[in-house]
Amino acid sequence: MPFGAGGSSAPGSSEVPEMAEPSKTEQRKAEHVNIILQENVSAEYNYWTDVRLVHTALPEIDLDDVDVSVKFFGKRLEAPLIISSMTGGFGMGKEINGNLAKAAAEVGVAMGVGSQRAALEKPELEPTYAVVKDYGVPLVFANLGAPQL
Repeated sequence: MPFGAGGSSAPGSSEVPEMAEPSKTEQRKAEHVNIILQENVSAEYNYWTDVRLVHTALPEIDLDDVDVSVKFFGKRLEAPLIISSMTGGFGMGKEINGNLAKAAAEVGVAMGVGSQRAALEKPELEPTYAVVKDYGVPLVFANLGAPQL
């Protein structure tokens, strides 16, 4: 079933109201998710088959002594990783961002919520992005999609 512009009941403090007519931006955001769910998005060639990792054991290093955490913009991340600019701005965006925020908080990495242009066009879509505040994500990024404004 394709994702639409309707509301969701993902964890969080506020609901996204049902909207009769989704905007062009909302439809585009829903299409991004639907393509992944419904289409074959695999590449014709798997470039990972060209990669050969050479095993070099480091028996003198205790894995418990390895620390890959970093400080970035004054925030401590458990690893220098970001779940980058996902979605928001349509009904199911709240559920998706909520699930990703929960995962980011559990492992201590940063997260991007994606372009907030849809919320600028329709302020009632703000909860689809703000849901990340319900979790302890150490660092959150966003963008506006300025070229389309």
